Amino acid sequence: MVVNQLVIVAVAALIGAFPISHARRQRERARRLSGLVASGSDGATAAGERTVAGPVEVERPAEPERSPPDRCELDRSDADPAVWAWRVQTERNRDEGSNDWKTIDSGLAVGEFAVRDDWERVRIDAESVRPGEIDDPFEADRLFLGTPDIDLYVEEHSGSLGDIGPVEDVEVSLGIGSETTTPNKYQATVIREGDELLARGRIDDAGDGAVLRDDSGIELGFGDLSDRVERLHSSARRWAAVGGGILALGVAGAVAGLVL
Repeated sequence: MVVNQLVIVAVAALIGAFPISHARRQRERARRLSGLVASGSDGATAAGERTVAGPVEVERPAEPERSPPDRCELDRSDADPAVWAWRVQTERNRDEGSNDWKTIDSGLAVGEFAVRDDWERVRIDAESVRPGEIDDPFEADRLFLGTPDIDLYVEEHSGSLGDIGPVEDVEVSLGIGSETTTPNKYQATVIREGDELLARGRIDDAGDGAVLRDDSGIELGFGDLSDRVERLHSSARRWAAVGGGILALGVAGAVAGLVL
């Protein structure tokens, strides 16, 4: 009997571990973004870092690996892009009947650009913006791009037809397994010439001017960052509540089993 109740608690702990882990990650992102916002452009920090803030000046435009849908209307499309973050998401049916969105393709194109921080022009090292493979630029630990500016459905669907294998770029919608008939979504945020950008890293005084770089990745903030901090805190609280609730139900079920 006791063994059965321990199994119930263990299963609940395993299930609840995911939302609790996600809550911890969201809380860490909120802490990191709060520090980025607070640092502003006050110069070097205790860790030898530097935060720059100001309008973007593009030297070589960013070129996304995947072109946006033809009907995508880009604001200020005449201004060169410095950073182009995008993703494609597909809707999935959960067993309990609710739906969520899963990123199935994404990219982060970074051009050559600088930030005009007051009187100083600081170039941003492109490789430091994407130091490694990024599964989703809108969920990356050091990129704070907010809600995608571009959000529209695309007439394609990626899925699997059993033994036939993967199916991509099919201009019909299929309802198979956990997939839905809803078209995929293309989402993107484009940082262009003249946009205000916040960046933190380490200054390298190269012969041709200051360059902001960091082997572990530069932190970038774009858009309404204060609102983004609140959203991250809110998300962390929700996920923590879900994980705690699952664990509590498991413990309650185990106790009830012992009593009965």
